[in-house]
Amino acid sequence: MIAVVSAVSLVTILFIFGRTTGPKPVPAKTTPEKSQLFNVHTYIEEQIHQLPARQSAVAEKLATAVSASTSPSQRLASLQAAARFWADSVQSFEPFAYYSAEAAKLENSEKNLTFAAQLFLENLQNDEVERRRTWKALQAKDLFERSLIINPDN
Repeated sequence: MIAVVSAVSLVTILFIFGRTTGPKPVPAKTTPEKSQLFNVHTYIEEQIHQLPARQSAVAEKLATAVSASTSPSQRLASLQAAARFWADSVQSFEPFAYYSAEAAKLENSEKNLTFAAQLFLENLQNDEVERRRTWKALQAKDLFERSLIINPDN
């Protein structure tokens, strides 16, 4: 009799206080869609419109020079000038890093590719915007991979 009462009591306690639902399914991680990714060109345009008139004119002139460059040496000089402008005059990281990375890709030197990748990687850790962090991580990955193609032993 004691065993039957104990068994019924134990089943009742387990039923009342036990877990009655299974574990919640963990949502599968999805890769961000193209529309959800950070667009640096749109960001630069927004930044240009927020600048004072004088700086805005300089930024537009530099952007036009980059897109209108025909030779690699002209394009490299334009990219470097744009990177310096965004770093020194405006102090906006994303345009600076973008132009630096494009210049490094054009030069295709291990040192510059690694430097640009490190820029993205170091800034990535302090960024609170998920879309920008994803963009920075992808840029750093691409630059490091390009650097490894040049020197696989690094």
